[in-house]
Amino acid sequence: MTVAALYRADIAALGVGDGRHGFDLGLATPLAPGAPHVVEVRRSVDDAVICAITTDAAGLWTPLLAA
Repeated sequence: MTVAALYRADIAALGVGDGRHGFDLGLATPLAPGAPHVVEVRRSVDDAVICAITTDAAGLWTPLLAA
């Protein structure tokens, strides 16, 4: 679990709040290189998926669901 409170200039430029909606995953174990992965961001209050992204074996990230 993490808190989305890091400043992001791109979000601030869009006028989304004060831009403090970024976060660091802070994984204890790094994602395995060369393997596909899916990262989902969920709201803690109701477990709703608010964003999802996938990476392929080449390391290319693709949005699956964007807020």
